[in-house]
Amino acid sequence: MSEGPDRIARRYAAWVDDHRWLILVSAVLIAAASTLVAIQLPIRPAVSHLLPRESRSVTDLEKLKKRIDATGTAHILVVSDNPALRQRTAKLIYERCRALPPTMLRSARMDDSAIRRYAWQHRFLFVDLKDLQEAHDALAEKIRKAKFKANPAYVDLEEDETKKQDEKSNAAFASCATGWTERSTRRRTRGASTPRTNAFR
Repeated sequence: MSEGPDRIARRYAAWVDDHRWLILVSAVLIAAASTLVAIQLPIRPAVSHLLPRESRSVTDLEKLKKRIDATGTAHILVVSDNPALRQRTAKLIYERCRALPPTMLRSARMDDSAIRRYAWQHRFLFVDLKDLQEAHDALAEKIRKAKFKANPAYVDLEEDETKKQDEKSNAAFASCATGWTERSTRRRTRGASTPRTNAFR
């Protein structure tokens, strides 16, 4: 005759009570061993590790990583009303960063204001090629129209359209003449340090 559920449960409870220290010690040992194994597991936060390693996208990504050195830039700003304290703190952080291994940090530069001043003082040399081409075309168009207008026999039958083209050409020429378009300004002055800030990357 088979035992009922209540009798089996009572026998199991009695066995657990008799061997409670053995069960507790075993649980602690298993938890400790699992912790030792877990802390040695590498952490791979990349999304590509969620996919099978043999998938086409993952293998192509690995090939691309070997061809392209993907790096990032970090800016550290130190702000203080005390110039001496600000300088000492910036120097300390710079030295700590320089002590990092090459696998973590490729280069560090403290206070790149000299480079930014050079870029600003020579901003007319950094005009985008597209702006130069637009200015060249606008200037060529102005010269062509000036030659027509210098001819007494020339009559402009499309005066309104000519005015629109002149406005567009003038805008393109002015954009290049400044040598520093709004797009270039945002790109090259991003993260510029203020007089009260030491910056390095």
